[in-house]
Order: sequence, then structure tokens, then C-alpha cells
Amino acid sequence: MVYLPIPKVSDSDSDCDISDLTLRPECCLYLEQKGCSPTKGPEDEDEFPAVFGTTVTRLDPAYCARRNQIGEEILLLQDRRKLCFWTDGDSTGVPVIAFHGACDTKRRFIQKQPLQGVYLIAIDRPGYGRSSPVPLEYTFKQAVEDVITLVDHLGVDQFVVMGHGVGASWALQVAAALPKRVKGAIVWSTMADPMHPKATKELRNAQGYRGGVMFARSGSCYLSPRSFMRGSKQIGAKNDFFMSDDDFGFMGLQQEQTAGPEFFAMYASDPFWVSQTVDGWRQRRSRNAVLGDVHRTLCGKWFYNTEDIQCPTFIYHGEGDYDAKCPVVPQFVQQLVPHAHLEVLPGCGHICSFGPNEEASSRILFALTKMPELEEH
Repeated sequence: MVYLPIPKVSDSDSDCDISDLTLRPECCLYLEQKGCSPTKGPEDEDEFPAVFGTTVTRLDPAYCARRNQIGEEILLLQDRRKLCFWTDGDSTGVPVIAFHGACDTKRRFIQKQPLQGVYLIAIDRPGYGRSSPVPLEYTFKQAVEDVITLVDHLGVDQFVVMGHGVGASWALQVAAALPKRVKGAIVWSTMADPMHPKATKELRNAQGYRGGVMFARSGSCYLSPRSFMRGSKQIGAKNDFFMSDDDFGFMGLQQEQTAGPEFFAMYASDPFWVSQTVDGWRQRRSRNAVLGDVHRTLCGKWFYNTEDIQCPTFIYHGEGDYDAKCPVVPQFVQQLVPHAHLEVLPGCGHICSFGPNEEASSRILFALTKMPELEEH
């Protein structure tokens, strides 16, 4: 893999000049923004072409009401970066930190109602939603430091991590880095470290890895993870941000319908779920965010060794997953974490493995029953 010189993320990104980032984890100020207005962009009432495979042409009012009820907050770091997140549920419940996948935002984890006994905390990873962008050199070490800053500020000592897709790699890295603080991990459609000493060519191929050349300025990516970049390659070369005029079919829904027909049918029949994905996909996104995901998760060695994960780990993976092919990828993660519980989801692809439904919430609550109780401090 060859990387050309990296410019700043976008000339229009006035919130954060990449050249000034020092990547220190310390927090200097905390701004509470519950109920603040959504990022400037498409309005909730705007119509759009029917989402592929569905009849949804505008955001579901029930979804919008739930999203607005949850609100969002911003943590301002000492290096001037913003980390945007929301919390949902009883703060005395089990803290679960959730990391979204590529081309998505924290809205991926909005549930129709709070999960009983769970204090859910979902973040916009750097460059997505309202979180500031970071340079491509940003590593999982800095990501873990940012997570520590967030949980410390929330007064959370021990917690569970959860992630979907690329976000699952974040969950696994935090679990490996912080064995005394992370009491469990729940990952959906997970990726695996392609450069782990035990990784094989079969593993890398199962994640679409093919070395290549990336251009940070244009957003073009050649011979690099083919399925992962399919949608973003077509939209990223033209637009700094993914907004409502993009074709949602390119984001994987066509392939999802074929690879996971049963779960896609549940998705297509639920306006709340469809609205959740559309609302997340059309939020502000730095072009560097996608390239950073490829560089950090799919084309480079992860900073922490997955084999160091000690906590109970639950892997939920679609049988028809096309971005992280089953059974190769989930079985490799289980090989590195032998105590992990793996459940393959029949009739499921990649995108729809996690949703605002009973299938997902019941698996979360089941996993939590198998994790040790949080220690009091």
C-alpha cells in the first residue's frame, strides 16, 4: 500500500485545522448540548427518492422524535478537536460504549426505547457527524486515549464496548488496551486485524484487501478494499461530505438484499430502521474519515493485539456478510479470542446485522448477563 502526501481534510473544515492537531487526550472543556439542533444539512421533512428496496421517501416521525429526545453532547478536547456523542438510558445502568461503522454515525445505535439496565453511550468517530476530523496518522492508540477521556469525564470507570463493522475494530482495540476497565465486548459484523502475525492471505481476501494507492485529496482509492469502498468511491471523489443527494443503493443495500434477504426484509418493513440508516449516512462526513478507516482497520496492523482481550466477548455475524466474509473473518477473531461466543446469523448480510429491534436488543441483554458485575469505586 502506497500513500501520497496527506493534505488537510478539507479547505472548508474551519472547525479543525489538521496541521494543528497534537492528538493529546486531555480534555480542557466540556460543553453539554442536549437537544441541540442537528448538523446543517437535509431537513427532517425533506423528501428523497425511495430508499432501495423500501417505500421510505422521508424520515419516520417516530424516529425523529426519538432522536431529538436523546439529543447529543460535545466533548471539547485540549487539542481543539470535538468529540460528539449521546447517552441514553439510566446512568446507573451498565455503561456500553458504541462505535459505528464506516460511512455511518452514532445514530446507528438509536433504539426505539432505552434498553433496560443499560446506559448506552454512542460516539461519532473522528471525521463523522459532529466529531472533528483527524489526520490519517491517527492510530488506535489515540482512539483509546479519546475513549478514556470521554468515560473519565462521564464518571464511568468500568464499561462494555460494542461496535458494528469498522466500529467493531474500535471495540476490540479498546478491549485489548484496557483489560482492567473493559468488562465485556459485543461486536457485530466485525473486521479482523489483516496484519496480525497469525493472519493469512485468506483472511485478508475475506475482507477485500488488495494493496493499492490512495489519494487523500481526491478520495479515490484504487485496488483497495473493493466492497468497502464501492459506495464511497463513487460519491467521495465528488463531494467532501455525504449528503442526501447520494444513491443509497450504492451504500450496500442492493448487495444486502441479495446476501441477507431475511434481515433485509425486516429492515425494509421498518420505517424507523430505514430512517435511522438514512439519517446516519447523510450526515456530515470528512473524506479523510473513510480513508482513515481503510488505512487504520483494513490495510494496516492494529496497534493492540487482539489476543490480549480478556473480557467476555460476543461476536454476531451475518452468514452472508460480504464485507467481512463468513465464516473466515469471525472464526479468525474467535481463534485470537478463544473464549469468545460466536453466533452466525442466518439470512443476514452486513448492514442489517444490528438494528433498533428485538433481535439486536435481546442479544445485547443476553451478552450482558454473561459479563462480570462492575466493581464499585
